[in-house]
Amino acid sequence: MPFLGMPGDDSIIDVYNQLCEEFPEIEGELEAQNIRTLGTYFFQRADFYFNNGSTIQSVDDIKGKKIGVTNATLGIILNNLGAAPVTITNADAYTSMDSGVIEGLVHHQCFLRTTAVVDQINSGTKFGEGGVIREMCKYIMNNDSYNKLPDDLKALLDETFQEIVIASNESDKGMAAGVQQQLEGMGANINTLTEDEYKPILDEAEKVQGEVISELEGRGVPAGDIVARIHELAK
Repeated sequence: MPFLGMPGDDSIIDVYNQLCEEFPEIEGELEAQNIRTLGTYFFQRADFYFNNGSTIQSVDDIKGKKIGVTNATLGIILNNLGAAPVTITNADAYTSMDSGVIEGLVHHQCFLRTTAVVDQINSGTKFGEGGVIREMCKYIMNNDSYNKLPDDLKALLDETFQEIVIASNESDKGMAAGVQQQLEGMGANINTLTEDEYKPILDEAEKVQGEVISELEGRGVPAGDIVARIHELAK
């Protein structure tokens, strides 16, 4: 979920693996669909980027803005804060910005280049150490197919995908660093808010998180305990 407080560095992978050890319900959701996880990593942080010189200093700076989002929960949060969220895909991020359908978007820094949106960015706001959200990427396969393999191939898959997770994470970091250099070279005005500075936004996010947690707990998932543990591990 957005504003969950996941770490902004490589330790997020360790946090997630620890959560999976303590809460089998996390991977159990996939296992119930006969899906096996071979490896998990997290995309680099996502933050707000604009093409009209905007930055965010307070809730008032969000109101009325047409902001592209790919995360449904974030859309609800922004709507509650008075923004005009627009659901987009990575494929139409550039044209949405270029045509004025949106004036900004919440995007992973490394994706700004792969979608060519970086060429339009002249300002933005980063949120704390971890950004607005750290979204997950999983390498998965059909569990029945995995179980049909001989033990030596199973071991090879398990070992190889741990290496792939590390390589994927390093690749994303390198892309994000390159985009950061490009933004600086373009003279983009990017400010960073501390948690104290964006607390009113965080407060609204926590209300929406609470609704999601309640819905999940109604289905028997210990979501509240998981979120509390995330905050502990993140520290």
